[in-house]
Amino acid sequence: MKGVPGWKTGTWYGEPVYFTLGDKWWDPEAYEIYAHSTEHCIKKERYWRHHSDYAASKVL
Repeated sequence: MKGVPGWKTGTWYGEPVYFTLGDKWWDPEAYEIYAHSTEHCIKKERYWRHHSDYAASKVL
C-alpha cells in the first residue's frame, strides 16, 4: 500500500477502524472466551470446579 496516495494505516477511506480503550476495561463474555472451543471443552471448563486438593471424602 506504499504507492497508494492518501493511504493511512488503520483507516478505511479516512475513517479509523480501530479504537483504544484508554484506562477502561471490561471483562469478556463467556462466548467470547470460548468462541473457538468445542462444546465438550466449554462444559468441562465452566462446570468443573478446579481444586488444588481432591475434595471428596477418602475411603479406606
